[in-house]
Amino acid sequence: MSINQFSQYYNDIKELCNSGRELIIYGAGSNGVQVFQYLKEQGCKIIAFCDSSSEKQGGQLFNLPVMSPEQSIASKAVIIVASTAYPQIITHLQTLGVVDWCNLSLIGLAKQPFIADIDAKLHWLNSRLEDDESRQVLMDLLNFLIKHEPASIDVSAYPQYRHPKAIPKGHIRLIDGGACLGEIFDTFADYPAEQLQILCLEPEQGNIKVLQERISRMNREELVELVPYGLWSTSATLRFASPDSSGANYNCSIRDTGDVVIHTKAIDELCREYNFLPNLIKMDIEGAEIEALKGAADTIKEHKPMLAICLYHHLDDLWRIPELVQSFRPDYKMSLGHHTTNWFETVLYCY
Repeated sequence: MSINQFSQYYNDIKELCNSGRELIIYGAGSNGVQVFQYLKEQGCKIIAFCDSSSEKQGGQLFNLPVMSPEQSIASKAVIIVASTAYPQIITHLQTLGVVDWCNLSLIGLAKQPFIADIDAKLHWLNSRLEDDESRQVLMDLLNFLIKHEPASIDVSAYPQYRHPKAIPKGHIRLIDGGACLGEIFDTFADYPAEQLQILCLEPEQGNIKVLQERISRMNREELVELVPYGLWSTSATLRFASPDSSGANYNCSIRDTGDVVIHTKAIDELCREYNFLPNLIKMDIEGAEIEALKGAADTIKEHKPMLAICLYHHLDDLWRIPELVQSFRPDYKMSLGHHTTNWFETVLYCY
């Protein structure tokens, strides 16, 4: 697998989606909705959804009919696969002899429209990575995106958020963006308590309750400060799609139709308010990483904390986040780690 091969694959999909032909999105779940919104913003001609669920067939989504797979194939439209079950769907389409299809299940989760210079973006990213292991992670990710059968990605040898070169020596002052259920406590379970101080950011009420109970059981209230906010570029009140409405944790995100109201703060503001100067910032905040980094610009520019930032929520985060970090501090060294066998949990480490 090479960057050039992936770029050709990406450009072929872009050409097909922008060809003016009628498109049907195979997948009427949360993934299909995200791909629909991605293509709609680019003016693509979407005429229907398709789903294998008989309960959804015959209904409507965004005022478009939801067809059966057989109806969509008979329509002669291009079928856009948009489902976490894409290996099975693609196998089925190929068995039926369908040739006009493409898989946007992951590529269609990008935040911005198809770009013209994908090859240049990926070659730039590859050139900025510090080590062969990181470059292999990038190749593995691109290979995963281009394959349609079930595949897996090698997992990095170190714990998530604890890259051996991206951990401060001595006392760690950590901002934990997206504390969730306190997984970071497991990551640093063997770290000397007197050398670890954590500011935990978590906006979701159910998670906050679990975190409070866990911190209390650990008897480490003096080392952990729980802040019931999300991270963003400014202080704001936003809507957030929780797992209950999005269908899965990996589809949670800030969106206007979210079922939960959350409050946010910027890291630069937090540092002043809590008199806290981080030397390590971790973010796993469901696609809000770019906005949160903008809200940490002063801290990053002035103090160069080490960073552990998730890249997998939107496809184009893979290059947009490193570009943004470099614009703040060109002297960062960058590595990539990957921490599941699937697409999820790719982390950019800056040090």
